[in-house]
Amino acid sequence: MNLEERVRRLERERGGYRVGLGALALALLTALGLGATGAVQDDLRVRRLEVVNSQGTVVFSAEADKNGDGEWLVYSHAGKALAQGGTNEAGHGALHVMSKDGVRRVFVTGTDRDSQEDRGGEVGILNVAGRPAVLLASDPAGPGQVLVLGPAGKMQPIH
Repeated sequence: MNLEERVRRLERERGGYRVGLGALALALLTALGLGATGAVQDDLRVRRLEVVNSQGTVVFSAEADKNGDGEWLVYSHAGKALAQGGTNEAGHGALHVMSKDGVRRVFVTGTDRDSQEDRGGEVGILNVAGRPAVLLASDPAGPGQVLVLGPAGKMQPIH
């Protein structure tokens, strides 16, 4: 290969690099232009969403549970669950509030947690052993119920 052929080859290669560099610059300017407009997307679709604090610890998550229903959790900086929203075992809406150690202390459900049918709402306050100490519930027959954990370890209605 003589000197003229080498120069022509280098000019062709340089031209290809110039086109590639120009395309890269155009793509970069386009991306910067779109970012500068402050365009807001209408939808964000993910299978799981996590929010982390400045230490990288997850403090909020949202996802579908094993049944495909929505579920969210709020965590402490130590990674313990503090609040949860989703569904109960029967598929009705449910909220849970936990102690700082992640132990469930209060729950609210759209209906009795053991019932597939709508029986009205239920609110429970749990003791340190994890057993309901107070239950507010609707009776299937209609009237409300207030139940407390009695000395024998059984729930007793308050009349």
